[in-house]
Amino acid sequence: MPAAPDRLTIGQVARLSGLTTRALRHYDKLGVLRPAEVADGNGYRLYDRDQVEIARHIRILRELEVPLDEIRRILADPGSEDAARRIAAHRRRIHARLTELRTTHYFLGQPLPQVAAALGIPLGTAKSRLHRSLAAMRIELEAGPAPGPIKLQRGQSA
Repeated sequence: MPAAPDRLTIGQVARLSGLTTRALRHYDKLGVLRPAEVADGNGYRLYDRDQVEIARHIRILRELEVPLDEIRRILADPGSEDAARRIAAHRRRIHARLTELRTTHYFLGQPLPQVAAALGIPLGTAKSRLHRSLAAMRIELEAGPAPGPIKLQRGQSA
């Protein structure tokens, strides 16, 4: 269906914004980005041209892992203190997750007994299969990437 000159179809908005039509339908359902008009009879969603820019903002915020409910509230009044607070709160959540990931990354490079002690988890005295696997991974990580593809011999598994 061709849209009126001042309106765009959902497919056109999808192409111009980099979002999918499925995402746009979902955003309509959640009230994040409602079409300017839904055609009677066929239910086609039609958007104003300025909604493309809003769709692009949604795409950027989704790439930054901002939850849709937060995006909806931010877009309701983008220049407000509330929007700035919501973005700052999301940034703090990302920072906390980054800290957790750095800790996990650090511990993955340590011997299992040291990790267990730091986490307060008692270990038996025998080296476990997991301990040996983690030690092998640590050696591989320290050695760096392999110089090229590894060729397996017949009967050998990866």
